[in-house]
Amino acid sequence: MSTTDVQIIQTGAVALPAKIRSRYKLEEGDVLTLIDLDGGLLLFPKRSVVSALAKEMEKQREEAGMTIDELLKGLDEQRLQFGKT
Repeated sequence: MSTTDVQIIQTGAVALPAKIRSRYKLEEGDVLTLIDLDGGLLLFPKRSVVSALAKEMEKQREEAGMTIDELLKGLDEQRLQFGKT
């Protein structure tokens, strides 16, 4: 475990150092959860399962060289094959 100092700016925002953002794969717009421990604060990433799944699906689609249209066409074909229209 390590410690890192951060500073609160006038708007109340706290900037996280690049090494921390990189280590935890944090990007602009990510949500963090803050817990008040009555004398201490605990800050951790709030991970959305849906968001993580969508990113992984997009990564795999790109690696496969598929377009969104090709992906959707394949989905339509799967629905017809299994009778779920």
